[in-house]
Amino acid sequence: MDKYCKQKAKQLLRANELLRAKDIRGRSVLHIAAAGGDTALCKFFLKTVKIDVNITDFKGHTPLHYAIAEGHNFMASSFLLNQGANPNLASDAGLTPLYYAAVKGKKDQMKLLVLKGAQVDAPSLIKGTPLRFAAEYGVKEGVKFLLDHKANAGADPNLSLQGESPLTMAVLVDDAEIIKCLLKAGADANAIDFYDFTPIELAAKAGKVALINILFDATARIPHIPNWSCQGILEYTNSEEAIEKRVSKVISKFLGARDRGTQALEANDYQSAIYWFTEAITTFPLEPCVYVDRSLCWMRLNDAKRALSDAEQCIKLEPEFWRGHYRSGEAHRMLQDYDMAKEAFKTAIKFCPENKELQDAYSEVLLEEAMPVGERDRRRPIADYDPSLF
Repeated sequence: MDKYCKQKAKQLLRANELLRAKDIRGRSVLHIAAAGGDTALCKFFLKTVKIDVNITDFKGHTPLHYAIAEGHNFMASSFLLNQGANPNLASDAGLTPLYYAAVKGKKDQMKLLVLKGAQVDAPSLIKGTPLRFAAEYGVKEGVKFLLDHKANAGADPNLSLQGESPLTMAVLVDDAEIIKCLLKAGADANAIDFYDFTPIELAAKAGKVALINILFDATARIPHIPNWSCQGILEYTNSEEAIEKRVSKVISKFLGARDRGTQALEANDYQSAIYWFTEAITTFPLEPCVYVDRSLCWMRLNDAKRALSDAEQCIKLEPEFWRGHYRSGEAHRMLQDYDMAKEAFKTAIKFCPENKELQDAYSEVLLEEAMPVGERDRRRPIADYDPSLF
């Protein structure tokens, strides 16, 4: 092989290594170049190494996400978009690059993304829309741009996540300027949140008199508040009567959602059960039993990671609750992490030594661990729901 061929072979080998290379976060060299705003390196990795412009890290972020969130100049994101980067690819958390541009208030980046077809009201199950996200973090530039129809943005100011609209978030972060922007754009001051409170009631609960004054003219009279004035709203919302009603409403909402979740679980309707258990957790996030029940639903749907997450949350809330450790053991078993499964089952037995099902589960994981790898069933079906076990 002549010298030229040897050099070419080394270059190809190096390119192949770069093509596969990822760090502990799953980032490729293109992610890192984009994060540093290095357009020349981005061009090299795309044109010479042939890395996919939409390659993702372990959490679903593309190089464009990094160029927007961490990049130091406008050119890298512009270059990636011109090379085919998809502005609407969402991370595992459901966040598109526009979320990051909005929460950082990068007007030029937002304008570029919208021009390239980014969906202004792209929904995320975790953060809602980019507008709600920007309002939650009090980023005025992000909110103003997204509401600007002249910039071809024109975000809907009333899209909410579990009842929390951009206006609700602006009240919670005490940002009068954002509240005024949202009201001017048509935000509904009478929309209620998950707990059935309007923005003006939330402002009154927090004693934010200035916000009450801003919201007052846009809010329709609330029948149960006897003195309809800014001072009257403030006084009633913080009265013993109002506080008792709020507590009663939260308890009622929690119990209703939990009971409907239990009914759905017993009917083997796991998706509906997850919905209602999530509603219950949103209402009152400190009840360990609900996390255990939702963990069981995730197991039935073969989602061991989410099942484990709920089991761990239960254990944090109630370390000596055997059901949390049992669910943790089952999730680890499905993930074939047998050491952790054994520890979880042993802990569950420690707190409930008379429970035969726990002892059987521990014995079964020992047998399964001893099997040849090829004979283990990663998607082992879970036993039918047995109310007596719980």
